[in-house]
Parts: sequence; structure tokens; C-alpha cells
Amino acid sequence: MKILVIFTGGTIGSKLTDGFISPDRGAPYALLEKFKYPGIGFDTVSPYTILSENLSVKELNILLDTVRKSLHMGYDGIIITHGTDTLQYSAAAVLECVKNTAVPIVFVSSNYPLEDERANGYENFKNAVSFIVTKPLPGTYISYKNTGETPKIHLADRVLSHSEADDGIYSMHGRYYARREDNGIIINPECERDEKGGEDTALCEDPGILVLDSYVGNMYIKTPGTVNAIIIRPYHSGTLDLKNKRLINLLEQYKEIPKLLVGAMPDMPYDSKRDFEKYDITPVSVPFITAYMRVWAKISRGLLNKPRQGRSNKE
Repeated sequence: MKILVIFTGGTIGSKLTDGFISPDRGAPYALLEKFKYPGIGFDTVSPYTILSENLSVKELNILLDTVRKSLHMGYDGIIITHGTDTLQYSAAAVLECVKNTAVPIVFVSSNYPLEDERANGYENFKNAVSFIVTKPLPGTYISYKNTGETPKIHLADRVLSHSEADDGIYSMHGRYYARREDNGIIINPECERDEKGGEDTALCEDPGILVLDSYVGNMYIKTPGTVNAIIIRPYHSGTLDLKNKRLINLLEQYKEIPKLLVGAMPDMPYDSKRDFEKYDITPVSVPFITAYMRVWAKISRGLLNKPRQGRSNKE
């Protein structure tokens, strides 16, 4: 069995130097030296090395191109080491922008540098290898062990954004794809896969996605520049303050623009949901990052590029 490991930096590829965590090109190779993997050969490539909070469209497109070129080179799986801050964005980008992923692609990160005894990076990498050995269905996954839990495998399109000051990785509704126990990888029967495939896409710069957060006192200020789509993050029960005149005005100003409300919970019949259709709000039952990268990919393909109401295409 042969696995390609793509190093991109992040905490898993960093060391603590002079009191600061910074990328170190030699650090990630410790992942291959820690454990012995009989019968498994590893090839490595490092297309760029950054801390993941500095991720931009440039690095995303480099990663996508690297994955595409590697898919048909005879590997049984691909592991991508990545920083935890933006792990979900890159995983969703690969899912949406790479066509015919013929092998499992598993993202791995670490909550601390590998030299720190608190680091989960070794466990996350070991879990990814164990998962690939089972020859799972092709797809894009994330391998991660939360503190006090068994190592999990998550589907890239089910992973939630991080909570404040929490390095844990969680799937929507707690439906992770698999977990590793002493007797091997166990598939979660409650997790239903979405077999939707991606399309080879280079992400455009400045996709023009306006993100609206829900919080008490939001001013809902109109943004300058072209807006091609709006993604709304509601309160936890999928509700919005549609009695807020500023929000209503903003929605009416962007009447012709697609508006998605993420994390929809259809079984929560609150009164504020009555007006979703009135303001052309489409609830979708996927996490924010999945929706964001999916919309970005569609805009990059020219599928959602609409001029803002009252503006020209040249804006």
C-alpha cells in the first residue's frame, strides 16, 4: 500500500521557537518516524508551508492542483497535514473543487506542536492511516481526536466551525463518519453519506459572498462592492430577527441575490420562519463552511454571478 502525504504547514508542521509557534519544514516528518507502518510506503510533497490562519485563495488553488495531479498516480490514499484554524475550509474546497476523487483524502491537524506532550497530531495521523488501510469509499475526510474522546473520522461536508477557544472538531448533529477503537475502525450507522461529487474548479479571488451573522444589536450595514450571494448564520435553532428593520432593508436591497440560511432545523417551527419565503431566504441543512465553499465554487464556475440590484456588471 502506498500513501501520499501532502505537508502544508500549520501547527502540525511547526515548532515552538522563542516563545512563538512558527512553521518548520522538518517538523512534519516526525509523523512518519513516530510509528512503524509495515507494508505501507509514504511519498511526501510540500507545495507550501504556512500557518493556516494565513490561508488564502492562492494556497487553496495550489492545494487543489496538487491533489488533482496526485489522484491517478497509483496511491491508495492521500493524507493532507494542515493547520486546525482553517482545516474545514480546505477540506470543503477539495470536496467541491476536485472531480472524481478515486481514493480517500484525509485531512490531519494537531492542536499543539508535535513536540508538545499534549499534541493530538500523532493520534490523528495514525487514525488517518488506519482508516485508509480499511480501503474506505473515495471521499474527503477529516481525522481528529478531541480531548477525552476516541479518534474520529468526519465527512468534510458535515464538519462545524470551531467554537470560541475550543480546538475540538465536531460533525453536525454529532454524526461523525467513523471512530477508531481497539478492534479497528467502526463506521457510524447513523451517518448517511452524501455521494455528491465535485467539479474541477480553480477558485476565483473575491467571490463576493456576504456573510450575515446573527447577534443582538447587529447593525446590518450594507457592504461596498459586488455581492453575488448571501449566506446567513442564524441563531442555533435556525431563527432570524425578521422584525429588525435594518435586516429587512438589507434583504430587500439584495432581492435578486441568492440567500442561504445555513444549519437549518426544519423541525423547529418558530414564528420567525414564516417570512423566509417572503424574503427569498433558502434554508439549507449543511454547516456554514460547507455552504460557503460550495457557493464559492459555483461562483468560480460562473453559475451564481449576478449583478447586485441596481448596479452594473462592471462594478
